[in-house]
Order: sequence, then structure tokens, then C-alpha cells
Amino acid sequence: MIYSTNKILIALLMGQIFVIGYIALLLQHHNVIKGYYVSIVAICISLNYVFSTLIMRKLFQNQYLQNTVKEKDLTLQKAEGLLKNIRIQRHDILNHMQTIYALMQMGKDEHAKKYMSQLYLTTINTNQIVRLDDPVVASFLQSKLNQANVKGIAMNIEANASLNKCPVKPNFLICIFGNLLDNAFDVLDKVAEEEKLIDIIITKDELNYIIKVANTGPSISYEVIENMFTSGYSTKGTGRGFGLALVKETVDNYGGTITVEKNPTTFIIKFPQLTGEQNDS
Repeated sequence: MIYSTNKILIALLMGQIFVIGYIALLLQHHNVIKGYYVSIVAICISLNYVFSTLIMRKLFQNQYLQNTVKEKDLTLQKAEGLLKNIRIQRHDILNHMQTIYALMQMGKDEHAKKYMSQLYLTTINTNQIVRLDDPVVASFLQSKLNQANVKGIAMNIEANASLNKCPVKPNFLICIFGNLLDNAFDVLDKVAEEEKLIDIIITKDELNYIIKVANTGPSISYEVIENMFTSGYSTKGTGRGFGLALVKETVDNYGGTITVEKNPTTFIIKFPQLTGEQNDS
């Protein structure tokens, strides 16, 4: 843990009081000081304690003021970011409204309905991603949403938990999501467009974070489930089969578990939540 300057100064002041007091007692014990000198030393120690207390109080006040300023700065930054996002969304909404209006003017009602459906799904997913409180993971999932949209895959995200107590670092979460989603994209290539679907659920219970990634690809056998996390194992040919093995390794490194269910194929990952002490370290 990194100590602040104020904490170090407080520790030094308390140490100074202890050292002076100890030296005075030691000198008195060996009769180096006696008589009224003992009283003088006692008064000096008392004055030193009083001045040290005043200095510590001032330091605590300064620390409180610094923390207050930092909190106000963070609040202001969040407000500015929110206003920026509102401006961007307003600009996007105008573009979408113009597109829908143009389609309806051209008599392409079905195209307009499909466009509105995609727009609604994108808006819902974006709102869900914000709940994660992790800009790195959120940005990555947003890019995967765009990729799924290009591939004609409907992708739903349900985020019921913030990631602020998740033990897994963002770059490793990206490794997990990236490999599971790339695997889903591959298997959905063989599925009719209207049946292409990926569901992502991020939630938690009292002890664990729970991540579920499901896809509507072809049903897989129990043999495949048993071997899919083995490095180099793949039903798609040689030179593949390392992504899911990497996912399993990452999950194991963080003390988590991963299981697979059939129909639809669903990967279920659990990680223990950070405790208060672990979160502060």
C-alpha cells in the first residue's frame, strides 16, 4: 500500500513523541536528570505533544479538503462526459429519424420496421453495457455488437452487475469474451439469418460473478464438450482449437469455474467476488 505524505508526517510526529519520552525515562532511570529537570522535560514533552496534535489536526483538515476537491473534480468530469454523450446521442437520433422518414416516404415500410428494430436493440444493449462500470470491457463489447450487426447476428446483452468487484482484470475479461464470441460467430455462419442469436448475461449472487454466453448454433455432442477446452482440439481442422483452451486457463488462474450446457450452447463462468480487503489492496 502506498502511504500519503500526510500519513508519513503523522507517523513521524508520533514517533518523535515516543522517542523523546523514552529518552527522558531512560535518562531519569540512570539519574542523568533529576530534580526539577524532570519537570522541565515533562513540560517539554507535553508541549511537544500539544503542538504535534495541532499539526496533525491541520494535516487531517488538509487531507479532507484535498479529498473533497478530488470528489468535486470527478463529479464535474462525469457531468461533462454525460453532456457529451447526450450531444452525441442527439446527433445520432436525428440521423436515424431522417433515415426512417426517408424509408417511409419511399414506401419501404418493412425496411423501416427492420431498421427501427435494429436501432431499438442497439440502444438497449448500449444502456446495458454502461451498467458494467468498466470502460475497457464496455468498449470491447460495443465493438463486438457492431461486428455482430455486420454479420447479421442478433446479439443481446443483459448486465445486472457492476464489474467493480470482479477479480478478473479487464484485459483477461476481453480474452474470455473475445474467444467465446469469436467461437459463436464461427458456428452461427451455418445458421439461417433469422435464427442467428447470441445472448450475454453478466450478473452476480452473494459470492460469485456469473457470466453466460449462449448461441443458437448447431447442437454439440457431449464428446465435444468434454474435449473442447483441450489445447489444439477443434472440429474445424488443424491449426485451431486454442481459443477455448485459453479461456479455460484464464478462468482457472482466477479461481473460477466454467461449464457448458446444450441446446442452446451456453458457456457459464463463475468467479468469486473480491472481498472488501482484496478490493482495497
